[in-house]
Amino acid sequence: IEGFEGVLAAAQARSEWAVATLYREVQPRVLRYLAAREPREAEDLASDVWLGVARGLGRFRGDEVGFRAWVFTTGFAVTVGATAVPAAPVLTATAGSLVVNLSWTVPADGGSSISGYQILRATISGQEALLATVPPGTAYADFAVVGGTTYFYEVRAVNAEGEGALSNEASATPV
Repeated sequence: IEGFEGVLAAAQARSEWAVATLYREVQPRVLRYLAAREPREAEDLASDVWLGVARGLGRFRGDEVGFRAWVFTTGFAVTVGATAVPAAPVLTATAGSLVVNLSWTVPADGGSSISGYQILRATISGQEALLATVPPGTAYADFAVVGGTTYFYEVRAVNAEGEGALSNEASATPV
């Protein structure tokens, strides 16, 4: 979607043209997905998916790929009539003076509200372990760091269904 960020911002402000743009771009694939799962009910289910999208649009944070994934997670929840664990957030890490600031996108919640996030950290890539569990939000400041040491992080959302998918790994070296 050309100019996705602007279109999303306008849609979140309830601009009719922006919501219509998102719908036109994503609806054909959503309908194909639903038709493959429930051929006789695809149109009705699509209405339920877009109702869920409309209700949650103001809370969505992320890029176009994340938006499409969020819509399809909503579609999955509608077709199975259940909830799932959250999708993966997108994580960034920024180093400061004896601090690493983390920020992440709010992932698709799987149809059940996100109750918090788990922050994982390591000094060796791929060996992250639980550092902290935090309430819903999109930022964390890690002050338990040593200057000149590279830290690797991952984050995952948690809801009533369990732990969601891990984010990308992000690293930073505080000074």
